[in-house]
Amino acid sequence: MNESGPTNAPIDFSKLSVVFSHLGGDGTDVERHLGILGIKTLRVSADYDRACRAIGKDKPDLVVCSMNPGQATAHLLMRGIRHQDIGDNPFPVLITIADAMEKSESAPLIDTGIDSLLTGPFNRDAFVRQVNELAFDRKKFVAAPGYIGPTRRKLTRTETGAGEEFDVPNPVHATGTGVSREELQRQISAATQNLNARKLTNDIAMIRRLVFEIMPDYEASNINDHFRRRVEILHEIVTMVGRRAQRMSSRDLISMCELAANVVGEIRQHPSPPNLKHLKAMPKLVSGFQMALLAMPERRALRRN
Repeated sequence: MNESGPTNAPIDFSKLSVVFSHLGGDGTDVERHLGILGIKTLRVSADYDRACRAIGKDKPDLVVCSMNPGQATAHLLMRGIRHQDIGDNPFPVLITIADAMEKSESAPLIDTGIDSLLTGPFNRDAFVRQVNELAFDRKKFVAAPGYIGPTRRKLTRTETGAGEEFDVPNPVHATGTGVSREELQRQISAATQNLNARKLTNDIAMIRRLVFEIMPDYEASNINDHFRRRVEILHEIVTMVGRRAQRMSSRDLISMCELAANVVGEIRQHPSPPNLKHLKAMPKLVSGFQMALLAMPERRALRRN
């Protein structure tokens, strides 16, 4: 899907819709750099809620976020876009700009699914070069239980349960080379169905794995920090699946998430002594999730491809 237009055609940045979320740092140079590229349709917001509304309304091809190292609202914004908690397009090109930061600060930011992190000091040429590189050479994506975004496998990251890499639309390349908004939206809709199927497949596989890891310790009342952490991860994944099921209007999956949330929630609050009702229910929950997944049209289409 990266070949959305003539491969070697220059990018006309004036055609792009861009949101610049100025959540921290000095944004003056960023606006100037965007202007140098020829970007005209630019929405600038220094407020998180307004940035979210702009992304939902403007359907940007490119989102640039300036931030302070470790800024939680910037992390929420970038991750929210990728997971469709903000806007309905998970595929805009995402660039984050911040002052130099420690690895402990950059790693969580990269894990939000951004395409690129630019840390200062950098100049205009570095910014322009990075945007152009992303326009022509966007990485394939993976859909892990806790991560949606460009693959990091060639570097140091291994996305647990991510499955195979896959192509996604590149709105900067498509719009900038003359692909119509209607055609781009068609590509995004098809790719979103593909993403939903991949993400749910990997999430439900992780639910299965965690349930069968948790059950022996739960039954034996072997409640330690490792057990509690696995229960927390299971709860987080069920919550993510539930939000995606709501967006997809998948009634079977919504029902399974509600049942699972009740069971996992009670185990979190009262891990000992084990509730025999929950022990019997947990394998049935796994089977129910798998059946709901197999019945989804998106999953059937993915298997045909």
